[in-house]
Amino acid sequence: TMRSWLNGYGASENTGGDSGYDYTSDNFIGTAFSEKEQAAIADTEVVNDDNPDYGTEGGNTTTDKIFLLSIAEANDSSYFADNSSRISTNTAYVAGGGKIGVYMYGVGVADIWWLRSPGDNDNIAAVVYSDGYVFYIESLVDLAFHVRPAFHLDLNSVLFTSAAVGGKAGDGELTAVGDYIGSEWKLTLLDKTRNFAVTETEVSGAPGGTVTLNYSGAITGENEYISVIIADNSGAQYYGRVVQPTGADGKIRIKIPAALAAGTYTLYAFSEQYNGDYKTDYASALQEISLNVLSKETTPRAVFTAAGDNSGTLSNVDASMKYSTDGGESWTDITGTTAEITGVTADKDIQVVKKGDGTATADSDAQIIAVTQAAQPAGIGKTDCTTAAQNDGTITGVDSTMEYKLSAASEWTSISTNTVAGLANGTYEVRVKANGTVLASAAVTVIIGEHTCVAQGDWQHDENEHWKLCACSAEVDSAAHTGGTATCTEKAVCEICGNSYGATDPGNHTGEIVWAKTATAHSSKYSCCDAVVVAEEPHEWENGVCAECGYECQHTGGRATCAEKAVCEICGSSYGSTDPDNHTGEIVWAKTATAHSSKYSCCDAVVVAEEPHEWENGVCAECGYACQHTGGTPTCADKAVCNICGAAYGEVNAASHTNLVKTEDKAATHMTEGNIEYWTCDGCDKYFSDEAGTQEIALADTVIPKLTEHTADGSGWHSDETGHWNTCECGEKLNEAAHTFEWVTDKEATATEAGSKHEECTVCGYAKAAVEIPATGDNTQSPQTGDSSNMMLWITLLFVSSGILSAVTYRKKKQAK
Repeated sequence: TMRSWLNGYGASENTGGDSGYDYTSDNFIGTAFSEKEQAAIADTEVVNDDNPDYGTEGGNTTTDKIFLLSIAEANDSSYFADNSSRISTNTAYVAGGGKIGVYMYGVGVADIWWLRSPGDNDNIAAVVYSDGYVFYIESLVDLAFHVRPAFHLDLNSVLFTSAAVGGKAGDGELTAVGDYIGSEWKLTLLDKTRNFAVTETEVSGAPGGTVTLNYSGAITGENEYISVIIADNSGAQYYGRVVQPTGADGKIRIKIPAALAAGTYTLYAFSEQYNGDYKTDYASALQEISLNVLSKETTPRAVFTAAGDNSGTLSNVDASMKYSTDGGESWTDITGTTAEITGVTADKDIQVVKKGDGTATADSDAQIIAVTQAAQPAGIGKTDCTTAAQNDGTITGVDSTMEYKLSAASEWTSISTNTVAGLANGTYEVRVKANGTVLASAAVTVIIGEHTCVAQGDWQHDENEHWKLCACSAEVDSAAHTGGTATCTEKAVCEICGNSYGATDPGNHTGEIVWAKTATAHSSKYSCCDAVVVAEEPHEWENGVCAECGYECQHTGGRATCAEKAVCEICGSSYGSTDPDNHTGEIVWAKTATAHSSKYSCCDAVVVAEEPHEWENGVCAECGYACQHTGGTPTCADKAVCNICGAAYGEVNAASHTNLVKTEDKAATHMTEGNIEYWTCDGCDKYFSDEAGTQEIALADTVIPKLTEHTADGSGWHSDETGHWNTCECGEKLNEAAHTFEWVTDKEATATEAGSKHEECTVCGYAKAAVEIPATGDNTQSPQTGDSSNMMLWITLLFVSSGILSAVTYRKKKQAK
């Protein structure tokens, strides 16, 4: 059964007991190792020796991948140096109950582990005890023990080993492989499905330089890399995951570590799946390339002298050197002891290298010649030519650090003063001169203008034309006045010079027509020049308004009535409002059952708006209307009341009660009387035994006498530590009895924490003080599943701590060996 669980065998492999178990899908090897890791575990011929002291038969030799150690193997000094090296402590999985959930010691506690050899008979197993001693007899095999599975590793599947944590540093670059003194290792296994290959078999380069490999067959995806190892005769010196490939074929550039000494090395390139600390990695076969690390030539000591804004001379050089002005992207060979160079910029500087021969030596480190550029001059001014000779222009704001030239010229002229004078008109450039490694500045453009006659100052003018004067007093831009419009009061204004010219225009008015109005007549003039538009004349009335000037008549005269307005004595129009108080008709009443109103017959003006009748004994006191009584309900005490006028009419109804008020029944007690259920009419003040008010009774008939015996007062149970009781209103105790207790749990106890409980009366609820429930000391946590890639299951003398099979309930006397 143990062999089947360790190796995932079916039921046919373990039928020796009462029944077989199928472990093909629930086993140790499938949980602890990936399929590729299982492929690297060798098949082992497991020899089952007899017990060396008791001769108990060990059984047949088997072939398994995973097995338990025998007595002989546990005593092998090449596996275990002494007893202390055999001590095994519990993992979290074991402490949690392992495979079958039995109670075990805690994490990190030393414990017994099983061997495959029999004890003193065939149902007893030999074990290694918690102190590291091997015991040839111990406990029954159907009880629980811890196991330490072992296996043999197929070394042909292992490409190389590395420290389990941080042993494969170098993401994107080569990193030195450091010394490791620990005991936890991880494996990089050969993945025979990978077909990675490189074209090159030999490459050369200098420390800090790069070499290029052409590859094919790379695998892409998460955790997939092309990795490199550089090794010498003593083993791996550098490792790095150089790139994550995006395609199966391509190129990789590998930077040679700057600290690597010149010499011949082996460079291994491979396609690798890197999975992190404590996890197995998988890689293709290592592609072996000879790496020749060349020694570097001596760095040059060239001198640069700037001659312009992007040029100059390199000196102290020779034909074995080359230079770059673009940051090393391209190089130009030097052919003599000096070199005139261009394309120099302050942001890229200059690099000079002594070339290697590519066989014994490599290019030197680049000499970096720092180059700066002078700042562009500021404050440069100029004056244009002022004469017909065009020869008196100047450039100002300069000094002796600068030079100038016509833009079209090829040569620059140095400046020695603060002004450059006697210049013809044209475009000039001014810059700060080059000096040492400082390039000349960018040029400032200065344009010297030629002299032309230019109009200046304000316009000059006379009645007919205008002009301006040049600095040389010549008239410029002479022309006749133009534009503008004359009005009845102003001349036209020239749109060029802004001066008045010509005559006024009496027909072009700029003002408005202004009316003069009286009660009976009107006239009008222009506001700008008082020219008459309409001479004084009578208004032309239309509905009280003058049709020509819009004057509104101020009506007067006439008399308004309740139906007609007054008529104006001036324009003959009706005006104002009617007079609601000047009536010519009579007052007419309108009456209904509940209200009345009245109007004048001449204009329907309301005298009395509709309003309710003013009732007095059923007759309206204002209009005399007599009410036709209706509605209301007579009761046992009152006549019906009219819904319209509110007067009582008709007779009372002895059977119609106004409001029967119910009194609920009340039980009599030892201290107070009770009463039956009954109703009282608040109209006739009579008592009834029914809700309809048909069964009349006397008040005395409703009373229930007091009880002669004690009764509970409704305050519930009273108690002390010995018993409980009720009370009567009079203070007498009733129903006295002793408590009946039962236990109540307040908090359940756990494996690590105590609980509590108390006694409580089942009748009145009286509770005693709580007492403690001791902790159970039981731990039933579920086991944790293993990580199939966890290297702790791989590396520890080729066997590891793992699970449990059954519970420890019996141990025989120990015998130490």
